[in-house]
Amino acid sequence: FPKLEVTFHYYRYDGDYTGWNLWLWEEGEKGRALEFSACDDFGQVARITLEEQTDGVELGFLLRKSVLGNSWFAKDGTDRYLPLYRASDEGKLEVWLMQDDPHIYYREDDVDREPRIISALLDDVQTIRVNCHIPVQQLDGKWGFRVFSKDEEVPLSEAHPQYSGGGSPKAFVLQTKDPLDLTKHYTLRHATHGSAPV
Repeated sequence: FPKLEVTFHYYRYDGDYTGWNLWLWEEGEKGRALEFSACDDFGQVARITLEEQTDGVELGFLLRKSVLGNSWFAKDGTDRYLPLYRASDEGKLEVWLMQDDPHIYYREDDVDREPRIISALLDDVQTIRVNCHIPVQQLDGKWGFRVFSKDEEVPLSEAHPQYSGGGSPKAFVLQTKDPLDLTKHYTLRHATHGSAPV
C-alpha cells in the first residue's frame, strides 16, 4: 500500500477518556503517540496514515493514559499487534477496542457491550462469588448488588471486588448477614447488570 489508513475506535465503560491515547510502533521503530481526535457512537476515534506498507507486517500498539508530567501514568492491557493483511484492498483498516478487553475486534457488530452477570455461584452458606461481563461502577457500599428469595430481600453484610491485574472490577465476593437456606432459590439482581440465579 502506498498509503494505509488505520482507524482505532475505543470504548470505556466509565465514559472518561481524559488523557487516554495510543502508542504505536512499526518494526524497528521507537514508537510514537497518537491522540484520539474524534468521537462516534462507539466511543473515541483515532486515525493514522502509514506510508509504503506491505500486508506482511504488523503494527504494534497499546492504550495508555498520560497525565501532566507522566506520559505512562496507566495502561489498558498489554502490547498488541495489528496484522496489516487485514486491510481492505482500498488500503483501509478499522478496529474496535474495549476497556479491559485484550481482543482486537475487526467489526463493530462483534463487540458485546451489554452489561450482564455471567455467574453467581455459592461458595458456602454465606458467600456468593459473582462474575460480570463488563466492569461494575460503584453505586453504593454493596456495589449495587442485591439478593432475593422470591420477593424477600436477603441482607448483605459486605460486597468487595476481586481485582485482577489492576483492571476495573468484574468479579466480586458477596457475604450475606445470615446463612442462606439451601432449600430455597435465590436471585442476584443489579441495577445495570440485570439478574442471575444463584
